[in-house]
Amino acid sequence: MQLLTTRREQFFEDVVDHMAAICSAPIAMVALSDAGRQWINGRGGKKGHEAAPGEVDGMIAIMGRTKLVENAMTTALDPGQCDDPSARVQAYISVPLMLEGVDVGSLYLADTAPREWSDFEIGYMDRSSRLVAAHFEARAALAERERRIELEHQLAEAGLLYQAVLSSMHEGLLVQTSTGEIIATNPAALGILGLAEQDLLGRKPTDSAWHIVDRAGSRLPVAAHPFLLALATGRPQIGCILGVDRPDGERRWIEANALPMAAAVDRERRVATTFRDITEKVLLDQLLAEALRKSEAASAAKSAFLANMSHEIRTPLNGLLGMAQSLRQDQLTPDQRGKVEIMIESGHTLMTVLNDILDLSKIEAGKLAIEPVDVDIREGLRRIVELFRPKAVEKGLTISLAFNPDLPQRLRFDPVRARQCLLNLLSNAIKFTEKGHITISARILDDRGGTDILEVIVADTGIGMTPEQASRLFADFTQADETTTRRFGGTGLGLAISRRLARLMGGDIVLESALGLGSTFRLSFAVTDPIEKAPAALVPADGQTAEPHEWKGRRILLADDNAINRKVVQMFLKPYGLIVVEAENGAQAIGHLKAEPFDVVLMDIHMPVMDGKEAVSCIRSSATHWANIPVIALTADAMQGDREKYLAIGMDAYVTKPIEPRELFTAMNTVIQRRRRHQTT
Repeated sequence: MQLLTTRREQFFEDVVDHMAAICSAPIAMVALSDAGRQWINGRGGKKGHEAAPGEVDGMIAIMGRTKLVENAMTTALDPGQCDDPSARVQAYISVPLMLEGVDVGSLYLADTAPREWSDFEIGYMDRSSRLVAAHFEARAALAERERRIELEHQLAEAGLLYQAVLSSMHEGLLVQTSTGEIIATNPAALGILGLAEQDLLGRKPTDSAWHIVDRAGSRLPVAAHPFLLALATGRPQIGCILGVDRPDGERRWIEANALPMAAAVDRERRVATTFRDITEKVLLDQLLAEALRKSEAASAAKSAFLANMSHEIRTPLNGLLGMAQSLRQDQLTPDQRGKVEIMIESGHTLMTVLNDILDLSKIEAGKLAIEPVDVDIREGLRRIVELFRPKAVEKGLTISLAFNPDLPQRLRFDPVRARQCLLNLLSNAIKFTEKGHITISARILDDRGGTDILEVIVADTGIGMTPEQASRLFADFTQADETTTRRFGGTGLGLAISRRLARLMGGDIVLESALGLGSTFRLSFAVTDPIEKAPAALVPADGQTAEPHEWKGRRILLADDNAINRKVVQMFLKPYGLIVVEAENGAQAIGHLKAEPFDVVLMDIHMPVMDGKEAVSCIRSSATHWANIPVIALTADAMQGDREKYLAIGMDAYVTKPIEPRELFTAMNTVIQRRRRHQTT
């Protein structure tokens, strides 16, 4: 209880004046002690002031706490207590001040002359002490009331602030008791839930009137309500996605956070749940998920179609290239050999284009691999020009090739991708040129820190195009105008792929054209100096080189339902003295394995009766000496992931159709060497 102030109080001056007057005493004082402070108010001495440390204690020590002292007692007062420092106290009365059972000070009467204090005076001093105590109690009660009024005022202001905060919140708020009863809310919650305040307060989320669902749309179990989980675990439940059906039937999706609160005055635990409306986001996510599902379904359908188309194209192309490669081994005139080389190169180019188109996802993602090798650039360009010369002559066009004097003979770049770009450019030049000529020239354009840029220019005197037509030329499946496809054919994809390839190779394709005056395409790509190497051996594999005498007499089991494919493989293998036994399906292959010994099995995948996957499964699961025989997949399945898939089911190697002899020999040599090492360990 705060008793002391530093200001003078008229009440105490009146008390001491009244005490002195009633009792005819020259000296009267009130002394108080409170929380380490002391205060004195007296008559015949100083008025109310805060005493120096020990001042009151010293006075009490001198005067004592008795109510009556003998007249004979004399003592000197502190000089500050009386106007006359030489005065001697001959008699005094000291009455303690008791407040709630605590001694807080004293009332004093003193006289400088000997005297006896009457019963009235002693009783009066007792009543005065009670009066002073009552004053303190009244003052304390008033202070307490003022404090409560101030607290109520602060609470009222806090309540207004609380209401203002709740009203301005964009998030909804529900305060729930341990039973789930809603005891407080805010306007945002009412708006999201579509309810009036009187309809929401007192309700429980577990009431049957509510229809709350989870993210999958299933009715939410009672135990899964966020407020119950927060209540049960004592931990916040964050980011709970719920669907709530409003009275108008509309479903709103909310993201709720349930936060357990400290126990209230009534000791009841409560939970504050905040939530925001995320309906638009959820609906958008659903639309995106559905779009993704449809996209994935379309992609799967496209992949299935492209895989089937790949298989159907590769199978006849295998026969075409196989026969041309076999023909190349015969005794041919230079002119015949040149034609065979063009056939083979054309087949390889077709395969490159087919691979790029079939793997659209790889092209669109810009993940085509660039594989630089050493190339005779001059000879390569001559072959490309010779490939198109018959078509140009047929249309009455002249076609010429020129090299800049500083063009090296050999450079290092990706010849397959560069060739693909040039074939597209030359094909278009001949297609869109009715008369005149086509020129191809090549030069080193500039140097970029050790990497040269090779520029190949293809110029024609064809129909040309407007700037607006030229701006659309490199878009996928787009041609100069709507009549182009009807007049000249084509997909409009070749130039788009070519530009992407050129940019992957560190260059570009730039077009200069004018309507009726022809077009000039400038193909550029990065090249480096060749790396001088010794001529490669026929088939490097595991550090070994396959020589014909090493294969002579080895027995090969060839399983393929296509007779042309079998004939192509026979032509590749027979010159090396290999014995090839043919089977038309997997079942026949199993029969041959049971009857005869073999060194390697060449297995097609798609065959009637028993396909290659079933056949290799039978081989690997058989408890026979040929269970671990090397099996090489020969397949037209060349989509991304096919290699890994067939190796995973038990194949030892994988070769795609059209079959390249070198690739087949490498695979055979690898598995033969591997088997030899296994047998010796």
